[in-house]
Order: sequence, then structure tokens, then C-alpha cells
Amino acid sequence: MYANASPPCNVTTTHNIKQCYFLIRIRLHLAIEKNAAPEVVQALLAAHPEGTKEPDEWLMKNMLPLHLAIKKNAAPEMVMALLASHPEGAKEPDDEGSLPLHFAAENDAAPEVVQALLAAYPEGARARRFLGRTRKTPAKVAW
Repeated sequence: MYANASPPCNVTTTHNIKQCYFLIRIRLHLAIEKNAAPEVVQALLAAHPEGTKEPDEWLMKNMLPLHLAIKKNAAPEMVMALLASHPEGAKEPDDEGSLPLHFAAENDAAPEVVQALLAAYPEGARARRFLGRTRKTPAKVAW
């Protein structure tokens, strides 16, 4: 179905390039939000790998696709593809100070996801985020 689909937008002008960039970026977030099949997310990553570096400041509290995939308990292979595309994303907090590792702890992510996040950002194990009136590390979040 997706192999024969037409390109998501026409990139003949500078305006269209910006519009295309926006649409692909939002599609990546929405595909993750709606639990799209991993091959859909892979196709979006192939079309615009830089989309993994862009937070969605309109809908998702400045979450990267990596944050969102972990929060939504996406398949480990999807999370690993997002992390491989943007390893620095493991270090980036959302608006509430949550790292992807916080979401992994909160949502009982697969062990390979937690290990990959720790390998990408070992200091994340000590990072604190605000939960109510307290700041909690990933271990406290999981507890």
C-alpha cells in the first residue's frame, strides 16, 4: 500500500519545501501517537530522518518522537529505530523535564529499550523530572 503511494507533498518551491517538512514531521508524531505499524514509521524516517530531531511543540509538550514512542509503549524495534536515527534524543527532556528514560521507567519498557537509553545517556539514570511537587529519578518513577 505505501510503496506505491505518491509523495506526501510537492517540493517545487521553497514554500512547498517548508510545508512538506512540516507535514512529514507531524506525520511522524501522529503515526507514533496512533500506534502505526513499524513499517509506516520506518517509511517516514526514510523520507525525513531529521524529523526525529524535531519536538512537536504544538501537541505533545515538546516531545521528540522518541519520547512519544516510549510513552505510547511502541514496539521496541520502532523505539530502537528512532534512537538510532537520533541518539542525542536520549538526553533531551520534554517541557516537564522528562527524559525518554523516565517514560521507559514509567511504562515498563522492554529491557532492550532501557539498556539502549542508558547506553546512549548513562547520566539519565540520575536525572530528575518534576512529578507534582517533587523531582524524581527514573528509578523513583518506576517505583
